[in-house]
Amino acid sequence: MVARMTHNIRGALEGLPVRNCYGWLDSVVALYWISGIGNYKQFVSNRVADIQTKSYIQWGHISTAENPADVGS
Repeated sequence: MVARMTHNIRGALEGLPVRNCYGWLDSVVALYWISGIGNYKQFVSNRVADIQTKSYIQWGHISTAENPADVGS
């Protein structure tokens, strides 16, 4: 969801000086998947491939306690 949202926002801001796009995850496993190391079943493989096409997004880790996306849940 973060990759698609970032892609859509980036498109909406086309022409503006957006230099960097960051995606923050509290899942080390998901970061490992995005790095492209390993072979995965089709479900994960398809999603990882979609995320990797958006190479302008720089992925980083944030602890669960500091993740603002977890506040609502």
